[in-house]
Amino acid sequence: MKFAIQLLLLLVVNLTAYATVPDHVLKNLPTKQDFGKVINYNRSINEIYYEVDTHSFGLTENGALFLLEEDSSYIYGGERSESAFFPFYQVGDTVTYDFTFKLRKSPAFFSGWSDEWVLFAQWHDQPDPSKGETWATFSKNSPPLSYQLFFDDGLKVGIISRNHQFSFPVELDMPVTCSTTVTWQYPDNGNVQGFCTQGDNTYPFGFNDVVMLNDYYHYFKFGLYRKKSINDFMSIELNELSIY
Repeated sequence: MKFAIQLLLLLVVNLTAYATVPDHVLKNLPTKQDFGKVINYNRSINEIYYEVDTHSFGLTENGALFLLEEDSSYIYGGERSESAFFPFYQVGDTVTYDFTFKLRKSPAFFSGWSDEWVLFAQWHDQPDPSKGETWATFSKNSPPLSYQLFFDDGLKVGIISRNHQFSFPVELDMPVTCSTTVTWQYPDNGNVQGFCTQGDNTYPFGFNDVVMLNDYYHYFKFGLYRKKSINDFMSIELNELSIY
């Protein structure tokens, strides 16, 4: 299926035509309070966890910027710059995830990149502590539901599950809003309904498929996560997130 970061000074200087990197990306991580405020997060900031290198994440005036280049942001066994959100729900609940983002003008987004998969949003399984499970012994699985980037005669966004893929073209530096409503079922198939909009274009989707790999709630992640062999500079900005 088609399907840490070290910002060299030379790269920053030469990318003025692409994504502008704020100075504080190269310093300490922003507080979760500031992060939650800038993305208008509607839930407790105690649900937020960082999976980022200090050089791969920072705040802008209107959002949070995630960046990757080469292999200098290798965290938790993967090439990533992500934030994780842990709103609890029960199996059988229906939850909506609304987020707005922009793909910044990174060179790879104009011409493609060197290998397959690049995820920017995903729902991931996790160990159930009530059963004595821990990350140390928990099996490693690919997320059952994710948003991914593709380059196929232009840049495209797709929502991907085990048996379904819906994709659409996107423009750079223009807001994209996605609303994804998931009915979380296990072991039966769950239901996914939603749409993404950019400008005057709306792209709806809906399907039933596997959405949970165990019967404990799956957490949401946003940012960049990609195959380690990809070295191209990429950046994405999260502007808003609501989960309800």
